[in-house]
Amino acid sequence: EAQENAERMAMYRPTRSHRQAFERICRGVYQPSDKKFYLLSGSYGTGKSHLCLMTANFLSRSSGDPEIAGFYANYAGLDAETTRMLKNIRKDGQYLVAICDYYSGKRFEDVVLKAVLEACAVRGLTADVTTEFDEAERQLSQWEEKGAQGGIRNFYQDFVSALGQAAPGLSVVQLRTALKNYDSEAIEQFRLAFREMMGGMEFQARSGNLIPILKNLIQSREFKERFKGLAIFFDEFGFTLEKGAYAKDLLQGFMETICKNEPNVIFVGCIH
Repeated sequence: EAQENAERMAMYRPTRSHRQAFERICRGVYQPSDKKFYLLSGSYGTGKSHLCLMTANFLSRSSGDPEIAGFYANYAGLDAETTRMLKNIRKDGQYLVAICDYYSGKRFEDVVLKAVLEACAVRGLTADVTTEFDEAERQLSQWEEKGAQGGIRNFYQDFVSALGQAAPGLSVVQLRTALKNYDSEAIEQFRLAFREMMGGMEFQARSGNLIPILKNLIQSREFKERFKGLAIFFDEFGFTLEKGAYAKDLLQGFMETICKNEPNVIFVGCIH
């Protein structure tokens, strides 16, 4: 796989428009005050996905990495001065790269969170990041383990009964599977069932949504020791926008609080 990737990088000869887009994205590396929320626009077949792949490689590897040597050689043949600048800004360190699964059809915040946490798992990043999905699953596990020995109430069975009223046809097994896949609909169903069984009391998750989770991640010691930043790539992002599969306030908060205000987070989405 590494050899195949190196060959793809060596074969890549960016067009002028690709270089312009690529260099604009790279501004986010050496100008932390840039907004760093980039949209690649173009019709089908114009190479947006390929450009994302090249950019992901550029950010995930230092300029001295042999796997990316062919990329710099090709770029130098087109623009030697810019190539020297690109090599300089990527002379050391690497970004944690998260590739979003746009085929899932889920909401923006679910897709991004899943991509980032999966990237952490692949790279062996064990920073202590807890999500509201984890907290909900942990609560269910504790109730299940205690069972009828938990005291006067069997909270797990009470939750199963409440879930049947809150989300008819959804089993607790299906709910827990969805929670592990960071499905926002599942957390809402969990909240409804929790409120029902607790007589109106709300489930209070300490972790919050996508924004505080990402902030906690990039500010953790382990992340800072291993990575220069976080880069999120979302191919076919336009479909998510067209379907309205996002919470407006959360997307706005992500753009402002994470991409603009955090110096080391870059988002690249593709639209048509």
